[in-house]
Amino acid sequence: MSSQPLVTIAIPTYNRAAEYLPAALRSTGAQTYEALEILVVDNASTDRTQEVAEGYDHPGLRYIRQSVNVGPFRNFQRCLAEARGAYLLLLSDDDRIDPDFVETCVAALDGTPDVGYVRTGLRTIDKTGQTLKEWRNETPPSAEHGSEAVLAWVKNQTYWALCNTLYNTSHLRTLGGLPAEYPLTFDCHLSVQLAFAYGTVEVPGVKASFRQHQQQFGKGADVRKWAEEYLALYDLILGTAPRERRDEFRALGDARFSSLLYDYAARTSDPGQLLRNYAYVYRALGPFRRRPPLRATAKRVGETTVQWVRRSFSSHRSAGV
Repeated sequence: MSSQPLVTIAIPTYNRAAEYLPAALRSTGAQTYEALEILVVDNASTDRTQEVAEGYDHPGLRYIRQSVNVGPFRNFQRCLAEARGAYLLLLSDDDRIDPDFVETCVAALDGTPDVGYVRTGLRTIDKTGQTLKEWRNETPPSAEHGSEAVLAWVKNQTYWALCNTLYNTSHLRTLGGLPAEYPLTFDCHLSVQLAFAYGTVEVPGVKASFRQHQQQFGKGADVRKWAEEYLALYDLILGTAPRERRDEFRALGDARFSSLLYDYAARTSDPGQLLRNYAYVYRALGPFRRRPPLRATAKRVGETTVQWVRRSFSSHRSAGV
């Protein structure tokens, strides 16, 4: 198997020894692809993480421990810095991959090894591992030209996540690594840059599991930070897309990014905070703003409150806000 390119599966982890980390390790060790490096980067855990990682029997396992907790994002950066493989999967310690994930991705690269990344379909799972939803990757086969891959995400035809993406390690480093200014959405920014610069390979089948739970990375982030990063992503897309296709991206992007930000604004159980979030997003969207999904919101906060919000947004529009 020496002709196979080395693939690094990097698992950044912190205090998950008792729950998710063992499952992530099992999913990497079960891979049908042999030329693997399994890199566990421990962000100064205080539990049994080192014991669990070093006790896992795999010839390609390498364990690195940060001397102090450097935060989630810088731990991801360390994963890229330490990776030895030609291709890199950044697998969060609460996610999993199917046994044939790496084999399928490498096989799909046949004839086009220099693309930015390979992406598969994705399932979302709950904290117990039960499937919540499956997303086949419906990106058109012509996505090696880049624009189709990004446009497919704007159309909601594919799901961008770390666990379903095998990156070209060299291209990641050429771009300067993980962008520190976007710690919540760095994978999305990388997807845009890599797709337009190098093209992509797309696998329709569902081969990875993204876990949704209350302690996942970015869950408690303020809606203002999500808005800042996603609006920067939209600017990146419009600024990088071929000039002749920018109108096509904008025609779909205004609604897509409005919907995304209102979804993040709704991630609160406090009705007052929900409405403050909606008002913030409405203002932040600027010239392409859409009204929040008030009909659906009425079920959560009551029709009277929603009527007040409706009047408030109407007064903003009449005042040119």
